[in-house]
Amino acid sequence: MFLDWIKNLSELHLAVIGKIYNQNGITRGGIWERLGRDPVREDSPEADLFRLLIRDLSTGGIIRQHRETDYAGNFLKNARPKSRPGTSSNLQKSAFDDGEGYELTALGDQFVHYAMTDIPIKLTYTPENSEQV
Repeated sequence: MFLDWIKNLSELHLAVIGKIYNQNGITRGGIWERLGRDPVREDSPEADLFRLLIRDLSTGGIIRQHRETDYAGNFLKNARPKSRPGTSSNLQKSAFDDGEGYELTALGDQFVHYAMTDIPIKLTYTPENSEQV
């Protein structure tokens, strides 16, 4: 599975994984900024691509929004804040939201470890008929 991810993920996917690995809890806005990207409109192709990229990594099980866990590793439900009259917005959440942090899943963390440490060893090739010198 990890080899398929390496083959199918773009350089930008891997850069986002790297930003999350280096700063656990980083927001989408923080990722965009640390990628060195200029601010763009929400309806731009760049914003659409960034949303798609985050969705790919989330649904692929590599990253997730941070969630609290109990001592046994069970995810806790978020306490929903009660909305106050007059405080709601008619705007959707930004592609570059700075409110919710992201983290690697346990599988994502193993992928990073595999990709950074195990691949050079696992991808070496030695022909069966080669002679030892």
